[in-house]
Amino acid sequence: MTKKSTDISAPYLKSLYFLFFIGMGSSAPFASIFLKRVLVNEHGAPAIELMGIIYTILPFIGIVASMASGLVADRFHLGRKIIAVNCIIAAISAIMIGQSAEPWTIAWTLQQRFVFLMILLLIFGFGVGPIHGLLDAETLHFLNSQNAREKYGTYRLWGTYGWFVSTIIMGALLTQFKNLGFIYYGAAFGCLLLGIGALFGMSAAHVPKMEKIPLGHLKANKQFQIFLVFIFIYGLIYNTTTNYLGYFFDDIMKSFWQIGLIFGTWTIFEIPVMLYSHKFMKKFGNRTLIISGMAFNAIRLVLFASFTMKTPYIYKFLIALLQGPAFALTHIGLIDYIDRAAHHKMRATYLSVATIAQNTLGAAAGGILGSEIIKDLGSAALLRLSGIAIFILIFFFVFLVKNEEMPV
Repeated sequence: MTKKSTDISAPYLKSLYFLFFIGMGSSAPFASIFLKRVLVNEHGAPAIELMGIIYTILPFIGIVASMASGLVADRFHLGRKIIAVNCIIAAISAIMIGQSAEPWTIAWTLQQRFVFLMILLLIFGFGVGPIHGLLDAETLHFLNSQNAREKYGTYRLWGTYGWFVSTIIMGALLTQFKNLGFIYYGAAFGCLLLGIGALFGMSAAHVPKMEKIPLGHLKANKQFQIFLVFIFIYGLIYNTTTNYLGYFFDDIMKSFWQIGLIFGTWTIFEIPVMLYSHKFMKKFGNRTLIISGMAFNAIRLVLFASFTMKTPYIYKFLIALLQGPAFALTHIGLIDYIDRAAHHKMRATYLSVATIAQNTLGAAAGGILGSEIIKDLGSAALLRLSGIAIFILIFFFVFLVKNEEMPV
């Protein structure tokens, strides 16, 4: 690859991560608060059972969307065009979702609001579901062509910047204007910008077209199949707590500004980990990074569970900072593990399969489970049990998930 293409592709890929997380940072951390306040019964209480149904059904749309996008991206190298189309779908549906929080919908019954949201959230999920995996695939294709796979974190870091900016701004907007629709209007804005950038920008993944995708390699990789069991269980725990964390924060924080500030600034220590990810990877390897990240996450959740409205905000703020290393270490470790296990001609497919196991099947399994725990024991108990479960899962990873690079 020429120096010119390298100079163009690196900023392009970083900008796509930034724009994608502008949209996700505006919506994802506040989504459970949106549902909690929009889906209320006749007594004004949150319809937690309906939230559980949404969080159980919604991820399944990602199975078709993620797998189809990954296979097509590998086969025809159409990643950026797929991203653009998905962004348009996501933006339109996000605008409509935001309308369910507007005054003109106040006369709707709980059932009408639920059906309206369920349909649109499925469409939104179909749009955004594959995007992160496609961005990772584009980036890894580019970095592998430069023999610089370990620098993935320096690209993904730009997603952290987008998240930092959007969550804090959204918290301020919600505090000032009290309009929950802004949560999904912000998502639509980010998706539209990303779609424009993906459509007209330069694609970095110069991968030859293949006559046949070697799916037999995936079936033969037994160690990767064990890894998929692990990533499914971790995805169940991680996505369940992530989905309902805003719900919990709504109970222990005094304003949207406090919530947005925590969601934004907890990325502070993610930045140095991502920025120097190649050095961490070379020194410690993906296994140590994954184990360390999981341990940070477990500690964070257990400590969060002890907080109440009366707990000083500074304690909540400081413990939230553990999210940075928790996410960054785990994420870059998992990405490196998957990329090493993948056949060199189907890295997007391997990423898509892992994404389905973690963020689709895992998230779906935790939807009803999380709502039932909250219903019976409260949101704090959900976080406490999840933290304990992650500690147990670390032993599963240490003793059963082994390193193995796939032959080409």
